[in-house]
Amino acid sequence: MSTASSNTMDDDTANSSASRTTPSATDLSFNPRKPSFILVVVCVYLAFFLIALDRMIIATAVPAITNTFDSISDIGWYVAQSHTHL
Repeated sequence: MSTASSNTMDDDTANSSASRTTPSATDLSFNPRKPSFILVVVCVYLAFFLIALDRMIIATAVPAITNTFDSISDIGWYVAQSHTHL
């Protein structure tokens, strides 16, 4: 009985290791140099850049806006409005 169960376990182990080493069709079709992949990566980088730029502009402009309008209580509004555009 132990030899039959060990043979079954060996077959399962062989099948699982064979499926792990054999690349799937999706793995074979993946090419990071495809224009569609490059376009997605560039769009993601552009989105992160625009978010960072927006936050830097708001952080730089808040003191000038506050001094111009003499209202320190509106600082929360500036920040809230910049975060709703995300």
